[in-house]
Amino acid sequence: MNAVPLMSFDNVMPTYQVLKTLLRKMPELSFDKDSFMVVSPDEGAINRNMYFSSVLGCNLGMFYKRRDYTRVVNGRNPIVAHEYLGESVEGKTVFIADDIIASGESMLEVAGEL
Repeated sequence: MNAVPLMSFDNVMPTYQVLKTLLRKMPELSFDKDSFMVVSPDEGAINRNMYFSSVLGCNLGMFYKRRDYTRVVNGRNPIVAHEYLGESVEGKTVFIADDIIASGESMLEVAGEL
């Protein structure tokens, strides 16, 4: 038998709070297309970053993890390539939003590749 929850669940998007804090801490920040860009660190974060990009009216880039589905290493298919898809980020401020940063390794990898 399934239990019916007494209260519903809400998916709260913290977009407003994140942008408000960014502008408060970095008042010189400009969200125009020539100097600002949103980049998704992987396919799993694309919806979150598309939302930020749409709200800000700026361009969006993303990283794509190409995997080898013929092999399994440590219970996962190994990543063959981590490729960036999008326009150049040279000279731009880049905003990257991910769901969780546990070790920071993937965020450092993305920053290094940009």
